[in-house]
Amino acid sequence: MRVARASALALGLLGLVFLVLFLRTYFFAPPHAATPEQPMFARQNGSLVLRDGSPLQKRLVVAPVSLSHDTAGVALPAQVVALPDHQVNVLAPATGRIMSVAVQLGQHVSRGQVLATIAASDLDQAWADDRRARAALDFSKRAYDRARGVLAAGGNAVKDLESARNDLAQAEAEALRTHQRLQVLGARSDYAAQGQVPLVSPVDGVVSATNMAVGQNITDSTAIQMTLLDLSSVWVAAAVPESRMF
Repeated sequence: MRVARASALALGLLGLVFLVLFLRTYFFAPPHAATPEQPMFARQNGSLVLRDGSPLQKRLVVAPVSLSHDTAGVALPAQVVALPDHQVNVLAPATGRIMSVAVQLGQHVSRGQVLATIAASDLDQAWADDRRARAALDFSKRAYDRARGVLAAGGNAVKDLESARNDLAQAEAEALRTHQRLQVLGARSDYAAQGQVPLVSPVDGVVSATNMAVGQNITDSTAIQMTLLDLSSVWVAAAVPESRMF
């Protein structure tokens, strides 16, 4: 009888131990840390690299690049404009009356081509000053050569030679000034006899605007008379919808 009780007690204890182990294993065990899922691809040196076994490998297709043209035309509002630094404003070299205008709007012109002629009163004065300056320069050169010869012969003082050299330097400076004045006015000998100065194109281009008319008086030498555009390179400004930009 005592043996049966001892066996029952042992079996009860053994069952209790199994129950404790079961509860500890399935209910009180600490959760295992979840293994993070590996990314399907990674970036290396600016490239995308697929990891081994990535699902993307089945969807990846390698093919040579081919050039294709989009045959679908797109109509967009746009305009052709000249480059900002290819626009030249032409000013009159001198004030006076416009005698002729040789070009029209939209006409192609070449560098050095005469655009118009102007009867300028300043031109006559500039030519007269240039003639006087050249005459004074010639006289000063001869006087200087004569002073050197007299000094070499012992019949002249050094101060006379220095005075002649000073007069020659002043004459050369005045001749240079009057010559540069004619260049600024754009004076040309073939127009000088008529007292006119030509308005010459500084570049190759197209006449886009003009304020000149025959008989008109130019009183402001800083006023723009013509505008020339160099159309060798142009911009096309178009309004592209955002949906068509990609």
